[in-house]
Amino acid sequence: MPAKKTHQCLSGLCLLALVSTSDAQPQRLEIRSSGLQHQAEGLTGFSDSIEKLPFSINLISPELLRDFGATSLSEVLRSDPAVSDAYNTLGYPENFAIRGLLIDPRLNYRRDGMPVNGHAPIAFENKASVLVLKGASGMFAGSSSPGGMVDFVLKRPGNQPIRSAEFSLSERGTRYVSADFADRVGESRSLGYRINLAAEQRRPMAEKAPGDRQFFSGFLDWRVPTGGLLEWHFERHAYSQISVPGASLLGGTSLPPVLPRRNMNDQNWSQPFESQETASALRFVQPLGKDWAIKAHHAVQSIRTDDRLAFPDGCFREGIYPGFCAHGDADLYDYRSLNERRLTQASSLQLEGKLATGGLSHQVLVGFRASRLSEQLEPAQAYNFVGETNYFRTVILPADPSATYPNRNRFLATQEWSVQDRISSGGPMVLWLGARHSAIRGDSRLSDGSEATAFEQGFTSPFAAISYETQGFQHAYLSYAEGVETEVVPNRPLYSNAGALLAAQRSKQWEASFRKSWSSEAGLQGVLGITLFRIDRPSAADVKVVIDGADEALRRIPAAIVARHQGLELQANLRSSSLGQFQWTAQRLYAETLKSLIEGQEGAPLQARAGAAVINVAPWTVHLLHRWPIANPDWQWQNRIYAVGSKPVLLASESVQDPALSLPSRWQWDSALHWQQKLPQMRLRWTLAVSNLLDRADWREAPTQSWGGTYLFPVQPRSFRFSVQAHW
Repeated sequence: MPAKKTHQCLSGLCLLALVSTSDAQPQRLEIRSSGLQHQAEGLTGFSDSIEKLPFSINLISPELLRDFGATSLSEVLRSDPAVSDAYNTLGYPENFAIRGLLIDPRLNYRRDGMPVNGHAPIAFENKASVLVLKGASGMFAGSSSPGGMVDFVLKRPGNQPIRSAEFSLSERGTRYVSADFADRVGESRSLGYRINLAAEQRRPMAEKAPGDRQFFSGFLDWRVPTGGLLEWHFERHAYSQISVPGASLLGGTSLPPVLPRRNMNDQNWSQPFESQETASALRFVQPLGKDWAIKAHHAVQSIRTDDRLAFPDGCFREGIYPGFCAHGDADLYDYRSLNERRLTQASSLQLEGKLATGGLSHQVLVGFRASRLSEQLEPAQAYNFVGETNYFRTVILPADPSATYPNRNRFLATQEWSVQDRISSGGPMVLWLGARHSAIRGDSRLSDGSEATAFEQGFTSPFAAISYETQGFQHAYLSYAEGVETEVVPNRPLYSNAGALLAAQRSKQWEASFRKSWSSEAGLQGVLGITLFRIDRPSAADVKVVIDGADEALRRIPAAIVARHQGLELQANLRSSSLGQFQWTAQRLYAETLKSLIEGQEGAPLQARAGAAVINVAPWTVHLLHRWPIANPDWQWQNRIYAVGSKPVLLASESVQDPALSLPSRWQWDSALHWQQKLPQMRLRWTLAVSNLLDRADWREAPTQSWGGTYLFPVQPRSFRFSVQAHW
């Protein structure tokens, strides 16, 4: 089929791209209509196209990024400079930071706008796009990390049939096959279906880390005679992969040499991380007259995991933590947590429509959502010291799978009421108002029922923005939003306030953006966008206190530290018939501790000092993508270059503004060549892609976890991918 023009929106900027019509786009969440520009409605509730919303939203198409071999969530989100890795490794659920703020895998992920738990690998075969909302998460998620949200938009049946299959070879023998089928049936073609299948045998570049996965999904929609739309979705994803643990600092103070293929989880008894995810959703939309509609949505997600790892961490004999021994020796633990069960259920009801009052037009949405998240684990897990291994060579050690450490079960229920209003007088100015009231109830306890804590809390998160738009796609907005995070102190004897509910910690965000597009008679088209943001986020911290004049304990204090993340995001797109398409995005980020209530107290972390840099956050990131048609329209060469600034690893006790240790700046070049072959009854698309073309060996990230461990993850070495996709 011929290519068509559509809009891709990156970092809140609408970009013109060439997308094959075989990449059928999902229906707009309005009844019986479709279009990429409306995919944000499920997340934001506003039916305006993305480029007109007063939010910074990046719409990423996995179909486009798959040209470079992107099959994991981290590879997909890498195209947005505002998103950075945060303890991402092969063979484990991925996690991220947005604008330098770690997002919560339980609360900041959505599938078609409904809550899902991020503690499972993501399959992209049935995903039409990935939406990255930066900031303003309190307006759409109640209690959540203020950095932003990630929403997976599903593929839907379109009006045209789809029959396609893909086969690829990559890395060290990874084999992948998938199929995508869609059509409409019935006399009036009122019933549509979409089926996606995939199987993969994984042989990644890391040593001794084989894996495999299988995926199936189905999507049905029925155009009801009354004018409504009924949708049902189901998916099943089985995943198994030997995990690759992070390295750490030698002697606790220096970076080891980068060994990108090294896997320290290589004992004879090492077993894979296994995950089985099942998800289903039912959605009904019914118009109520000309301007109003009611929407009901119910979604269920069930995850079962076996988390197993030979985990290197610390150097007890040299008294080093975090880090490895000076010569690379590391304590090794046999970690096994079996039969972890996570269940997420959510139901929502929305009434939306249009009305006019006093010369003003209103686009109103009133909604209610209830969700329940539970984590049920076996009574105990294994975490047993088995000896010392080494970063540079494997030391074979005995296993110790005895489960002696008690597990903790968690439950969280939320009820959220929201109201939104888009107010316009018919001119270029538009006012956006919204508020979400959340009531949260939760409890946590050990598997035997001891150390139980329970809490209830309620709060309201407001949002307001004013936007200005003229012809020719010139758009500007100024917005303010608040977000809330809740926290319960671990119910452990080492805390003097164990089990206490901390006061809600309220973050604040200001954002301003300007976007402009232009075109010339010579066929040159372009888009430019600039976004300024500032997020002030309070967080809790631990300090040492003295009890009864002798015994020391920890006390967790709410809002003890306030971090400020502020910066500038730039986006530009240029397209011409002869030069192809250029997409350039960049972020300049300043992340530091603004103020502290515990600075100078005994045991206060260095991060609690005013002016301290935020660990593992790069001050700048730049991405460049070029698509170039060569020879004739059937050939295309794509190149992607991204560069990341130096990330702090350790802070210096003398001057926290100057880190004692940082990861060097790095950059990477990916390239892909495509050829479309047209046959009488079939169209083939051949791809040869290379990731990390120059095979640069760099450290990618250095997260410090909540328990104090600091880990290092490398950039994956150069890999090749060959694929063929058939459409008939």
